[in-house]
Amino acid sequence: MKHQITPYLTFDGQARDALAFYEEVFQAEVFNIQSYGEADFPTPEEANDRILHAKIKKG
Repeated sequence: MKHQITPYLTFDGQARDALAFYEEVFQAEVFNIQSYGEADFPTPEEANDRILHAKIKKG
């Protein structure tokens, strides 16, 4: 049986920087980036460019 851990991290407006850091450190791929502006619910305009969800994959 294969077990997998899926952590969910939050960053107060610094998700893009954090993702770039983890991508470099782990030599991983960042994909499925979704911003608050792309979400299907009301969001303050100043949060539109903030990242809501993203995935990192290694190997």
